[in-house]
Amino acid sequence: MSTVIKYGIFAGLLGILGYAIYKGSQKVSEWANQIGVAFSSFGLPVPTQGGIALPVNVVINSPVPADIPIDNVRIGLFILKNSMWVQFGVANTGPFQIATGDTPLKLLPIIDVTKLVPKIDSVQSVLNTLSTQGTLVQVKAITDITVQGFTASIETVQPISLKQILDAA
Repeated sequence: MSTVIKYGIFAGLLGILGYAIYKGSQKVSEWANQIGVAFSSFGLPVPTQGGIALPVNVVINSPVPADIPIDNVRIGLFILKNSMWVQFGVANTGPFQIATGDTPLKLLPIIDVTKLVPKIDSVQSVLNTLSTQGTLVQVKAITDITVQGFTASIETVQPISLKQILDAA
């Protein structure tokens, strides 16, 4: 077989391989666009060794008829202070698999209580905060789900009891 024919066959195989990789990346992109994530609820705060965890329940929905590898689910929790959203908690899952349909997931972000209450140096400062801010605060949760390098986000604002968080502290 001549060298020209060998190079022609090799170039053709490379072209087919490149096309297959391109089509595969398009399919993964389609999967990432079909997967949804929805905020479900906050759980009761629980003390942990690392601080206070504020359980956040989300549901991941996949209409794809196969198990899908998830790279990561990240949630950031924010509170409105002086007209700005300030992050006070974050959690990441790391990689895992989801099946077709709804997959419930509990994230446990460790929260920074000092960002919720300006000073926790006395019972009076806590009482002052509760009397000025009320017992419910608005918390924004931004949930990012990453599949094969593609990320989709959902943002929701929900009330949560500041008293429950402070009781866990």
